[in-house]
Amino acid sequence: QYNRTMYIPPLMNERAARVLISLTGDGTSGERYVISSPKGLMEKPWMAQVGEIKIKPRPSLLESPSRGNVIFVSGFYDIERQDDEEWRWTGKEALFRLERLDETGLLYLSGEVNLERLNTIPTITITIGGQERAKFSPDNDTGLFERKMIVPDADFGESHWLDVKMETSEAFTPSKLVKSTDDRELGIKLLKIYFGPAAE
Repeated sequence: QYNRTMYIPPLMNERAARVLISLTGDGTSGERYVISSPKGLMEKPWMAQVGEIKIKPRPSLLESPSRGNVIFVSGFYDIERQDDEEWRWTGKEALFRLERLDETGLLYLSGEVNLERLNTIPTITITIGGQERAKFSPDNDTGLFERKMIVPDADFGESHWLDVKMETSEAFTPSKLVKSTDDRELGIKLLKIYFGPAAE
């Protein structure tokens, strides 16, 4: 008996899938052992259907993180999508709130900055509950970053919510740099945000 993690490509709609197993030799001969399907539905004697599952699209990591609620308060623009990618731009400063988990939490953030549109490599600062918790610069070549931060339950005090501020030292306005009607001040291109139990 063992566990095997299966990776499933992103889905737009709920799908049904069959769970199949097969048995082979020691890896050198490639011999397949004949097994029988409990439902007798398989056309190949070495493959057995042992179950069916329904696969649902995962919640967007920018809209409904899978564990703790994250409420966007200010400084965030609407979600943008292209193909299988999605992101949410922030201004120079953005504020969001974490919902209490009643246990130690893990805050995960990943994103990027547009180095082509900025004069210098920016400094990003994360402040949790009024205390500076992280100060860093994104990758000098790609502009990408990711940060994991432990959030003790005690940080919430007597409140059910905890404020988190994300700031960047540099931002740009597309319409001032290129031919564009986009007058937004853009700072951080937020790719993923997650808040859940640190023990997982």
